[in-house]
Amino acid sequence: TAMRLLGAISAFSAIACAQSQTVPAFMWSGSDLLESGGSFHPGKVEATEFHDLVRTLSGQDVRYEPTDLVAEVTEENLPEVIIVFRHQQLSTDHFSELANAYADETDGGLFAQLKDRMDNAESSLTLPYVGIKYGNVAKFMGGSTVVAPELEEYLTSSDILTNSETEVLVVPLHAPYADADTFVQGIHDYVMEQTDGKAILVQSGLHGGPEPAALRRLSLGAEDYDYTVEGEPYEPHWVYITPTILEGLIVGFAFITTVLTGLCCIMQIQAPSQFARELPARGKEF
Repeated sequence: TAMRLLGAISAFSAIACAQSQTVPAFMWSGSDLLESGGSFHPGKVEATEFHDLVRTLSGQDVRYEPTDLVAEVTEENLPEVIIVFRHQQLSTDHFSELANAYADETDGGLFAQLKDRMDNAESSLTLPYVGIKYGNVAKFMGGSTVVAPELEEYLTSSDILTNSETEVLVVPLHAPYADADTFVQGIHDYVMEQTDGKAILVQSGLHGGPEPAALRRLSLGAEDYDYTVEGEPYEPHWVYITPTILEGLIVGFAFITTVLTGLCCIMQIQAPSQFARELPARGKEF
């Protein structure tokens, strides 16, 4: 029974960690669909919210109402294309290290060109903690998948950038981070030139890492920062517990229960208060 309990706890912990993985997402545009001057969303955005956010920007119907992070989408300001670049592995903490985010004056590190694109975009949106949903991501976003080596030919040989119909493209990136960032820069320059800025590009990851403790601290302390969305004060998403804390509570509760049960069993052992030194005499009646 104890082994089954520990097995169930381990399985639950593994599932909790898998479901709580997050990746950063950076969105920028040559139009004003996103927050002008750049917007930063400190809370976690679930995978379904993020997918519906992309669908909203492309004018598609959504099942769930996404968070209020973008301007009102109309037929006049629909982008010609939305391209989502996804690194195979990119956790929030790993990106911060690669981009020298902890430096006083960061130069962007391996993502220097991404930093430049975000700084000079007409509008942009940074989502440091986006949940992961495995499966056909392109289908979730209402788009299609195009491999990186064929993307340039796909864009140049079709009227996708000028047909006034928004299409969502998901592009997996397998190259090293610096090379992939350079590739994205080339696509960015071409797309923005052909669409006069009416395009949205996204750079994110496919596999991430567990939710860092910074997510809880940032969410709990968000009220101390001047975050705005659509010009309105941002209400922080309160995070009272994380999967790691929940795992610790469950394991601690199971350990304490096992120890107390063992002590109670030991305390129920009964033994004579004294032992006879000699055997009783033969024939003696008691």
